[in-house]
Amino acid sequence: MKPPSLQTILQDFTRGIIRWSNNRIFVGCVCIAGLSVLAFTVYFGSQGFENVDKVSFFRIATGPTSGTYFSVGKTLASVISHPPGAEPCEVGGRCGVPGLIAIAQTTQGSVANMRSVNAGEFESGLAQADIVHASFWSEGAFKGETPLDRVRVIANLYREAIHLVARYGSNIKKVEDLRDKRVSLDIPGSGTHADAVAILEAFGLGLDDIHLREMDSSTAADKILDDKLDAFFLISGPPSPSVADLAKRGAIRLIPIDGKPARQLIRENNFFSPFTLPAQLYKYSGEIRTLGVGASWIVNESVDDDLVYEILRAFFNPANRDWLRPTSGHISISIDDTPIFLHPGAKRYYLEAGIIDN
Repeated sequence: MKPPSLQTILQDFTRGIIRWSNNRIFVGCVCIAGLSVLAFTVYFGSQGFENVDKVSFFRIATGPTSGTYFSVGKTLASVISHPPGAEPCEVGGRCGVPGLIAIAQTTQGSVANMRSVNAGEFESGLAQADIVHASFWSEGAFKGETPLDRVRVIANLYREAIHLVARYGSNIKKVEDLRDKRVSLDIPGSGTHADAVAILEAFGLGLDDIHLREMDSSTAADKILDDKLDAFFLISGPPSPSVADLAKRGAIRLIPIDGKPARQLIRENNFFSPFTLPAQLYKYSGEIRTLGVGASWIVNESVDDDLVYEILRAFFNPANRDWLRPTSGHISISIDDTPIFLHPGAKRYYLEAGIIDN
């Protein structure tokens, strides 16, 4: 019998991941490991095992499937991957790291990703810059905890906007109007949840002052349409597809996060910055002043220096620009305002590329 092709096995492998992607991180990782062993036992068992030592896996913790992190993580994974049997870079294949199979895994978001990457449950992940900083210095959502000091940064990817989305008929026009309203702060463990709490406090509101809801943005959008939710927070690279869909329906208004409380947040947290959503970015919406925060690409400190170096070299390869185009409005790697230490492999790449000075 003719052995299955690597492409077929990888497709089955990916489908298996997707089926489990909404389960808890631990279960998802066990599933990934099991599928990996099965797939590559079948393939290399039929082809001979001489190439097994050339294959490595690199998991990227992202966020809920409805968010920007998941789509960005999938793009990053596709660009840096180059499994055995893939088309060579020279003939139109992705110019990834030879033998590397990167996998974007759905998670709860930034806070959960910091803990998982620090513990080595994932090699890599995406997280908001302010959450990265807070975890390293035991601040904010990590206050009183042991510092998560085994995490290093590969790069900053882009800046995200904090969206405060209100149901059109809710009579919410400013942050203070959230009092006594049904408000989702996103799911616990997400960076959005942590920052939403900080924003409420800056504007004089506690969790007891709202009817607290905790759900992902996709569920929140459905609840808005069903008149079962008054507002929700979302941190996303704009434009957010779910917010854009609600705006086209005339179902929402975007609420500014501006004024003295917002300026105070910026002064107290270097990773917040003013962010303006342009008029008509979302249909029927004027210019909205809000806050922005960077998105960082992180790894565990134990990840091999050479691997991190090759990952960045693959990302910056000009031949990969077309593969990045679907999310090019979001991904734009830099090292400005890096919240904690660079991984040594990343530092070596940036030094050789002339992006940083020693």
